[in-house]
Amino acid sequence: MLMVTITKVVDNGDPADKIDILVMGDGFDSSTTDQNRFDAKVQDFINKFFAIAPFDVLKTAFNVYKAEVVSNDSGIDRPDDNITRDTALNTSYGSGDLERLITATDGGVAIQNIMNQAAGDYSAGGQDYGAVVVLINDVHYGGGAAGFYTTTSIGKDGSYDYAGFVDIVAHELGHSLGYLGDEYEYNGDKKTYTGSEPSNPNLTIETQRNLIKWKDHIDASTPLPTYSKGGACDAPNKSATTLAGYPEGTVGLFEGGKYYNCGIYRPEGRCMMRALGYVFCKVCNLALIKSVSDRGAICFIATAAYGSELDPHVMFLRNFRDDVVLRSRYRRGFEDLLDIYYRFSPPIAEEMKRNEFYKNFMKYTVVWPTIALIKAIVFLAKLVRGKSPDKSI
Repeated sequence: MLMVTITKVVDNGDPADKIDILVMGDGFDSSTTDQNRFDAKVQDFINKFFAIAPFDVLKTAFNVYKAEVVSNDSGIDRPDDNITRDTALNTSYGSGDLERLITATDGGVAIQNIMNQAAGDYSAGGQDYGAVVVLINDVHYGGGAAGFYTTTSIGKDGSYDYAGFVDIVAHELGHSLGYLGDEYEYNGDKKTYTGSEPSNPNLTIETQRNLIKWKDHIDASTPLPTYSKGGACDAPNKSATTLAGYPEGTVGLFEGGKYYNCGIYRPEGRCMMRALGYVFCKVCNLALIKSVSDRGAICFIATAAYGSELDPHVMFLRNFRDDVVLRSRYRRGFEDLLDIYYRFSPPIAEEMKRNEFYKNFMKYTVVWPTIALIKAIVFLAKLVRGKSPDKSI
């Protein structure tokens, strides 16, 4: 089995409480040039990935690991160009007769072995990674998702350098973390969707305002459907710029998605789940925030106020939420309040990080009084029940 060096390059705490991203490379030989390029691209990935909303405000929910994999050759197989390379992870262009699709020809066995080794080294919850990213050392655009891992080409220094390689990973994490569906169409026979309501939070067949999943984000003056193809379903409209004359960020019903041209709708004209190079739309953004927050247990505002998730005040609020609120008979109502919190708290937390006055204002007029009120309620509740109050709470 291939043994590699694995390093934790972003450490935000216990892997059991975080979403773990494992980054490895294929087609990087033992030369200083290739190994330095890999290290630089890993850092490039970290910088760019955590600059994409909403991952910019969710960074503390993630740990990132780097696996240093050395191949015998530089670059990977490109069958269309009759190029063969001896690489550690056996990746190749041309999967499924699609030249740009990069997958592992061994079914991902070598990648899985490294995942197992990383889990053993860091007790990262077995094989439960939020993402496994394979950076491909090749000049040609390519990548893709193959079940438990995502590949993306990175280009070479001084030549073609695919700056958007991080978008591929962000898009695929939209699937695995936010359960988001693809919003683009395919060429072929997928003309009109006739299936049931998709389970994805960003796709729907409903056109009645009160039944749409994201109805709370649709302005009353926005017509539904907002953009329709008018029955012209024979050819896909691949344009990622379909705004139907509405301002950027307008939420409504835009026809086309889940690989179909008609009969299914997405929230906005533009979104990273439709085309790379765009931000996540509002609905997708919120779905990711909620999903990651649920897994990463983030208290945005309190963390921004006290500077660390490990601060006792933050831990108190998190424990109260998880051990008391979400276990009570009123859980359903509290979950609705948490949804509102997840919707508005990340931008507030970001402003607190930028503005010291605002941070202190929120800390002493909102966060601290909330903690004091909760402690007083818990204290009184224990007195009423005849229990000895725990002065440490």
